[in-house]
Amino acid sequence: MTQMNISVLPEGMWYENSWGYHYYTLSALTIMAEGSRRLGIDIYSHEMLHKMYLIAFDYLMADGSLPRFGDAVNDTPVNRSVNEPAFAVYKDERLLSTLSSEPTWDMILLGRDKKLKAKPAVAGSKLIPGSGHAILATNGPGKLTAAITFGPYGGFHGHFDKLSFVFFGYGEELGVDPGRAASQAYRLPVHSEWYKATTGHNAVLADGKSQKEATGELLAFEITSDYAAVAADAGPAFDSIRHKRFLLLGPAYLLVVDELSSNDGKEHTFDWIYHNKGNNISCDMTPAAANPGEQPAGYSYLREVKAYKLNADNQINVKFSNETVNTVLTMPGEAHDIIFTATGPFSSVTDRAPLIIVRRKGETVYFITLLEPVQAGMNSDVRDFEFVPGNPISVKISRAEGEDMVSFHDGNISRFKVVAKNSSGETVVMDTSK
Repeated sequence: MTQMNISVLPEGMWYENSWGYHYYTLSALTIMAEGSRRLGIDIYSHEMLHKMYLIAFDYLMADGSLPRFGDAVNDTPVNRSVNEPAFAVYKDERLLSTLSSEPTWDMILLGRDKKLKAKPAVAGSKLIPGSGHAILATNGPGKLTAAITFGPYGGFHGHFDKLSFVFFGYGEELGVDPGRAASQAYRLPVHSEWYKATTGHNAVLADGKSQKEATGELLAFEITSDYAAVAADAGPAFDSIRHKRFLLLGPAYLLVVDELSSNDGKEHTFDWIYHNKGNNISCDMTPAAANPGEQPAGYSYLREVKAYKLNADNQINVKFSNETVNTVLTMPGEAHDIIFTATGPFSSVTDRAPLIIVRRKGETVYFITLLEPVQAGMNSDVRDFEFVPGNPISVKISRAEGEDMVSFHDGNISRFKVVAKNSSGETVVMDTSK
């Protein structure tokens, strides 16, 4: 019980923040609880154990999987050796929804009626502050979901990934965190230089350096049925840089706003990195004679590297393509930006995922990015994406049936206002600016 109180985070996740190790631990605890039950000792009544069985359902993504944080691989809440005994005790329909209707040894042993049915668990927006995660989900046609991590470092199985996010839509994984290599190659350099390092995540590098061990901070969290937003701070992930990130998940897009500010009065170089599953990445920018360099060490694993500079419209546009869903990325550029596209390791060094790196310099730097998944053969919902400088800083997203305006009071990304306009009028969707 002492270990449960020390090693399980408040909402029920194992402290290493990695689903494989959460269920690895839970499997052992289930065997212990079942043995103890037969001796008249009730371990199942421990509050933290109860939470451990249910926490994964709060993290469901659009494809039914769990976000690949830490050293996770391809995990779901469907873990029948754990869920069958847990359902026998707690009678929770979420557990039942993962169990087979065909007879199994555990079903017979524990007396579950195979006629019992439950609706599949569905994704929903959820804040999990103790573990340091926010789950965003909306009800648009793509049933988009996203998740961001800002919580405590997970120890040996944790990663240097503060404010990294994943993105899902149309039943598919899009913006990816590679987790760990399928081979569990913990002792190989690729693990520390890519999978565990900031380089392998949808995050930002400062001066070519990975983050440090850090615990971030939640700044704001707001949800409606059609929109979900979160703002967080990376904490002491960098020595002389403060990084804050804002995510707004709309009915058809994900807006990502990053603010990086220097604490030492010096100019720094920032590499904004995004990995998206797909067969190809394409863009129409002007080729440039540049390379990403040798720092961080993870850049040695990049392949098919191409460099670009901005066209006259100062807009960064790339498309990640696969057979069923294309992800369109749009970012307002700045004069001296250098843009790289490449592929990086996914489940192995031979299994690749396309990525983009946007390199930008300054004392205070913003990256404002729109990600829109579009089903193959269908038209984009987003018609235009525009950065509106001033006070407050604003972005305008023109859509097929209206317009979304997102503004940040005094440039503070935790004080935001979201206004949706359509033929019926104007609606203030969210407002934390007051």
